[in-house]
Amino acid sequence: MPLASKRRKKTGRKSPTEKALLGYLKQRLSNDFPNPTRIGCPPLEALERNAKDPIHADESVSKHVGRCSPCYRVYSRLLREELARIRQQASRHNSNRDTHKKNKKVVK
Repeated sequence: MPLASKRRKKTGRKSPTEKALLGYLKQRLSNDFPNPTRIGCPPLEALERNAKDPIHADESVSKHVGRCSPCYRVYSRLLREELARIRQQASRHNSNRDTHKKNKKVVK
Protein backbone atom coordinates (compact mmCIF):
# COMPACT_ATOMS: atom_id res chain seq x y z
CA MET A 1 0.00 0.00 0.00
CA PRO A 2 1.44 3.42 -0.92
CA LEU A 3 2.52 5.54 1.99
CA ALA A 4 0.18 8.39 1.02
CA SER A 5 -2.88 6.15 1.21
CA LYS A 6 -2.14 4.80 4.67
CA ARG A 7 -4.29 6.40 7.30
CA ARG A 8 -2.79 7.29 10.63
CA LYS A 9 -4.80 6.06 13.55
CA LYS A 10 -6.49 9.02 15.25
CA THR A 11 -5.28 9.15 18.80
CA GLY A 12 -5.75 12.85 19.44
CA ARG A 13 -1.98 13.18 19.82
CA LYS A 14 0.39 14.79 17.40
CA SER A 15 3.60 13.10 16.34
CA PRO A 16 6.89 14.77 17.33
CA THR A 17 7.28 15.88 13.71
CA GLU A 18 3.83 17.49 13.67
CA LYS A 19 4.53 19.22 16.98
CA ALA A 20 7.83 20.56 15.69
CA LEU A 21 6.25 21.82 12.45
CA LEU A 22 3.33 23.45 14.26
CA GLY A 23 5.72 25.06 16.74
CA TYR A 24 7.85 26.39 13.89
CA LEU A 25 4.81 27.79 12.06
CA LYS A 26 3.45 29.36 15.23
CA GLN A 27 6.80 31.05 15.88
CA ARG A 28 7.07 32.34 12.31
CA LEU A 29 3.46 33.59 12.15
CA SER A 30 3.80 35.23 15.56
CA ASN A 31 6.97 37.15 14.73
CA ASP A 32 7.91 37.26 11.05
CA PHE A 33 5.12 39.54 9.81
CA PRO A 34 5.35 42.74 11.86
CA ASN A 35 2.73 45.38 11.26
CA PRO A 36 3.49 48.07 13.88
CA THR A 37 1.04 50.57 12.39
CA ARG A 38 -1.62 47.85 11.99
CA ILE A 39 -2.20 48.63 8.31
CA GLY A 40 -5.23 46.80 6.93
CA CYS A 41 -6.06 45.06 10.21
CA PRO A 42 -9.65 43.92 10.64
CA PRO A 43 -11.60 45.05 13.70
CA LEU A 44 -11.40 42.92 16.83
CA GLU A 45 -15.03 41.86 16.30
CA ALA A 46 -14.09 40.24 12.97
CA LEU A 47 -11.29 38.25 14.63
CA GLU A 48 -13.71 37.22 17.39
CA ARG A 49 -16.32 36.03 14.84
CA ASN A 50 -13.68 33.94 13.05
CA ALA A 51 -12.50 32.44 16.35
CA LYS A 52 -16.04 31.55 17.46
CA ASP A 53 -16.96 29.95 14.13
CA PRO A 54 -13.81 28.97 12.18
CA ILE A 55 -15.76 26.84 9.71
CA HIS A 56 -17.66 29.91 8.49
CA ALA A 57 -14.74 32.31 8.87
CA ASP A 58 -14.45 35.41 6.71
CA GLU A 59 -11.78 34.45 4.18
CA SER A 60 -10.34 37.97 3.93
CA VAL A 61 -9.84 38.08 7.71
CA SER A 62 -8.22 34.63 7.66
CA LYS A 63 -5.84 35.69 4.89
CA HIS A 64 -4.90 38.83 6.78
CA VAL A 65 -4.18 36.83 9.96
CA GLY A 66 -1.69 34.77 7.94
CA ARG A 67 0.17 37.94 6.92
CA CYS A 68 0.05 39.99 10.12
CA SER A 69 1.79 38.82 13.29
CA PRO A 70 -0.13 41.13 15.66
CA CYS A 71 -3.47 39.87 14.33
CA TYR A 72 -2.24 36.28 14.38
CA ARG A 73 -1.34 36.61 18.07
CA VAL A 74 -4.74 38.12 18.92
CA TYR A 75 -6.57 35.49 16.86
CA SER A 76 -4.57 32.67 18.46
CA ARG A 77 -5.48 33.95 21.94
CA LEU A 78 -9.15 34.21 20.96
CA LEU A 79 -9.09 30.64 19.63
CA ARG A 80 -7.51 29.35 22.87
CA GLU A 81 -10.14 31.18 24.91
CA GLU A 82 -12.96 29.78 22.77
CA LEU A 83 -11.59 26.26 23.05
CA ALA A 84 -11.32 26.62 26.84
CA ARG A 85 -14.93 27.87 26.97
CA ILE A 86 -16.15 24.91 24.90
CA ARG A 87 -14.21 22.43 27.04
CA GLN A 88 -15.60 23.99 30.22
CA GLN A 89 -19.15 23.73 28.88
CA ALA A 90 -18.60 20.10 27.89
CA SER A 91 -17.14 19.31 31.30
CA ARG A 92 -20.11 20.95 33.04
CA HIS A 93 -22.53 19.08 30.78
CA ASN A 94 -20.84 15.74 31.49
CA SER A 95 -20.73 16.47 35.21
CA ASN A 96 -24.46 17.33 35.26
CA ARG A 97 -25.27 14.18 33.28
CA ASP A 98 -23.27 12.00 35.68
CA THR A 99 -24.94 13.62 38.69
CA HIS A 100 -28.35 13.08 37.12
CA LYS A 101 -27.57 9.38 36.54
CA LYS A 102 -26.45 8.96 40.17
CA ASN A 103 -29.60 10.62 41.47
CA LYS A 104 -31.95 8.47 39.37
CA LYS A 105 -33.64 5.73 41.34
CA VAL A 106 -33.81 2.30 39.83
CA VAL A 107 -37.42 1.07 39.72
CA LYS A 108 -37.85 -2.71 39.88
